[in-house]
Amino acid sequence: MRTLETKVWSAKDIYEAWEIKASVKDSSVFIMGGTFLQTKWENGVQYPDHLIHLGEIKEYKQIYSLQEHQVKTIHIGAFVSLAECHKHPLIQNDCSLLADSIGTIAAPAVRNLGTIGGNIANRIGDSIPALLVLDAEVLYFDGNEIKRDSLENWLKQKEDSLLLEIIITEQKASVQSHQFANKVGRREAFTASVVTIAGRFSIEENGVSLILAAGGGETIPRRLRRTENLVNHQDIETIPLQQITGELIKEYNPIADAFFAEDYRRKVAANLFMVEWEKWREKHG
Repeated sequence: MRTLETKVWSAKDIYEAWEIKASVKDSSVFIMGGTFLQTKWENGVQYPDHLIHLGEIKEYKQIYSLQEHQVKTIHIGAFVSLAECHKHPLIQNDCSLLADSIGTIAAPAVRNLGTIGGNIANRIGDSIPALLVLDAEVLYFDGNEIKRDSLENWLKQKEDSLLLEIIITEQKASVQSHQFANKVGRREAFTASVVTIAGRFSIEENGVSLILAAGGGETIPRRLRRTENLVNHQDIETIPLQQITGELIKEYNPIADAFFAEDYRRKVAANLFMVEWEKWREKHG
C-alpha cells in the first residue's frame, strides 16, 4: 500500500483519538513523530489504512515535577520529543541515566522528530532499559479510563492502550554508586540496536545493590532479576564475577535476526556489563 492511500486523522484529545480508532474498521495506528513506523515501512511492513495523529493534544507535551507523598516525581509527557527530553534540565539533573540513554538513539534529526512515548510504545525502544532501572511508571488510557502502573507491568500487557506520561521518582545520589546506559548497534544510525543494557551499582548498608535491564533489536527489554539477586547484599570483594556473567548470559533472552544470533547478543551484553563493573569496582573496591 502506498502512503497516498492512507487516511490521516487529527484528534483534539485522547478520547477523540480513541473514538476514531474504534470507529474505523480497517488497520489504524496512533502517530506523533512516526520515526519508528518509518523504519518498519522501509523494511516492507504494510502501511496502515488510517493514521491517527496526536500532535494537536498539548496536554502531554510537557515535562514537569510534582511532590507526591513527600517525594519528588518527574512527569514526562509521552508526546515530548526525544531531543527535548535529552536536553531538559529536569531530565539532565534528576534523571541523567535517561538522558544518557536518549543520547544513543539514532541521529539528532531523528531525535527531533521521534517522541519518548513512541520509543516506549513499540515496546522495544532503546530508552526502555534505562527507564526500567529507574523504576519508571506510566500513565496510559485503555479506552475507558486513565490508569497508572509500573512500566515493567505495562510492557507485559497485551491489550491496546495509549501512553500518556512517564513518571520517575527522584532517587538519592550516592558517591558510591555508578549508573550506565550502553548500546551496541549496527553501522547505520537509523536501525534497530543489537544490544541495549542499563544498570546501577551501589553500596548500601547491607552490601552491594544491582539493578540491571537489557533489550535490543526486537527483544522486549526486561529486568534481569536473577542476575541482580546473585549480586545483591554481597560484599564487593567476594562477588564471583564469572558466575554473575554466566547467569546474565542465561537470563538474557534476545531475539535473533538475519544479522546477529542470540549467542552473540548474550556475549555482547555480558561484555558490556563486565566493562561497567570493572569501572565501578576500581573506584570503590
